[in-house]
Amino acid sequence: MNRICILYALLFSLPGTLLTAQTPLAAPKHDYVWLMGYSSYSGDEWYGGTRIDFNTIPPTITREDRHMDLEVTNAVVCNPAGDLMFYTNGDYISSSQNDTMENGLKLNPDNSAVQTLLYQGVLALPLPENDHLYYLIHEMRTFAPTPYSYHHIYYCLYTIVDMSQNGGLGKVIEKNRVLIKDTLCYGKLTATRHANGRDWWILVPKFDRSSFFRYLLTPSGIDTFPPQTLGEDLISNAGQAVFSPDGSKYVRLNSPGIIGNYMDIYDFDRCEGLLSNYRRVFRTGLASVGVAISPNSRFLYRANSISVMQYDLDAPDIDASETVVADYDGFASPLNTDFFMAQLAPDGKIYICSSSSADKLHVIEEPDLPGDSCRVRQHAINLPTINLGTVPNHPNYRLGPLDGTACDTLGLDNVPVAHFVYEVDSFVANTFKFRDLSYYEPATWAWDFGDGMGSALRHPTHTFPGPGAWQVCLSVSNANGADTQCRTIELTVPVQEPVSVFPVRVSPSPFSDVLNVVLDAAGRHDVFFQLYDHMGRPVMQHVLSDGANVLSTRLLPRGIYFWVVTDGRTGLNSGTCIKTGE
Repeated sequence: MNRICILYALLFSLPGTLLTAQTPLAAPKHDYVWLMGYSSYSGDEWYGGTRIDFNTIPPTITREDRHMDLEVTNAVVCNPAGDLMFYTNGDYISSSQNDTMENGLKLNPDNSAVQTLLYQGVLALPLPENDHLYYLIHEMRTFAPTPYSYHHIYYCLYTIVDMSQNGGLGKVIEKNRVLIKDTLCYGKLTATRHANGRDWWILVPKFDRSSFFRYLLTPSGIDTFPPQTLGEDLISNAGQAVFSPDGSKYVRLNSPGIIGNYMDIYDFDRCEGLLSNYRRVFRTGLASVGVAISPNSRFLYRANSISVMQYDLDAPDIDASETVVADYDGFASPLNTDFFMAQLAPDGKIYICSSSSADKLHVIEEPDLPGDSCRVRQHAINLPTINLGTVPNHPNYRLGPLDGTACDTLGLDNVPVAHFVYEVDSFVANTFKFRDLSYYEPATWAWDFGDGMGSALRHPTHTFPGPGAWQVCLSVSNANGADTQCRTIELTVPVQEPVSVFPVRVSPSPFSDVLNVVLDAAGRHDVFFQLYDHMGRPVMQHVLSDGANVLSTRLLPRGIYFWVVTDGRTGLNSGTCIKTGE
């Protein structure tokens, strides 16, 4: 098997050069650590905590011991530098040391057994203009019969955490203060920045209604605004809500099972905190839970258990723009890796968890692109422990003001912050795809690849001359300022590894929509075919039967793939194949 060793090192980030005497924004990393998984003390190797750290490229995934079970309800908070501070499952709050935070017990005091199972049941926001106070907005779930459930939400509460206490480990200084007493939708707590670039708009939807409670988190606390009603009534149930990264759209999904799926789409005014331009996408069939929006705020993704759909939010008819970009392939590890909740991550990708206990995540690699080019890779992210239906609930912490509008009153300006990620183009030797993820509205991009070549494209592809250490720098600018970030990519010579012999034939190569695997091993029932992409990440696993096996590869992107045939313990044969897409 051929492999290229790629070493990533962040060298430095040059400070932005201000072109005018304006106030730049910070680029806080409150969402740079994700936690999921169970308590570590059951004695079962499947159980334990998983930590995903986006401070590295690619993200670092590790196992860690902790007491808290994270099931569906999940809020994880880092400081602006990206260091973990605290987290909660809706029942209690834990510090970064995995101990219960002082006064952190009995969050949502009524029936803690069901508090951990609310979709977006907790939302964490930093108090504007304060470096140590954080507000948790959370809903309390109680037993009460409804037409479709025995649970109801009667309270939306807030809790305040002071991270200056206990040597930086934090303390809950106010807890379970009532914000709303009414019948509310299940979870769906989310927020976006006010157009002034400082404050936070918070929407809390009512039960079975297209009505919303509206709040604004300012330096002085939570301000209440009149509720808004816009749109048709619905049946409240499972599902997420999300603002687009630019704050211009709001989407709420409710899926009461076979009754149907209500996906309501609105425009949002970041100045006034008001919804407009209501549209509904209604589908019968399997319940949908997950929704997420691409970094460029154009493409909306909806996940039901067996499919992922993409919608173009710029299309005249959003409903008609639906495109299926993934169909569940039946993979289980250990239970079904279906599609459930979704979350946009700091690396510009969308991650989707499964509704059952599984040690995999799905990933949408390029969500800014239309159709199959968005590259949904099923069960591609290996976790060290099983995870039950949870990804953290995060707003876009790196959204600036609407410069030049009537609400741009605080002197804050979108001075760009350079940030980029990259990956190997597996189809062309020594070639990398670079993706700009810079914040605060850059208008120009200047790439220096360290080999005498450059580019002014936002998302370029570049081929290096050969092995070596190549320093790549991205400079971004707009009318308010500029910033530069540099990284090194070190390419080494490929190493040829020996291949074992086992009676299996894989064809054709190049392949397109199907891969034929012929096994000549009568009586064997423990033979597995595993396919890996150029980065060594699993993209397919199939139990082989004796004779011909036809595997669908329609949704795999073009590139070089490595296959391995194994009995679950040792490799029996391996090789390389190429998908051309033709």
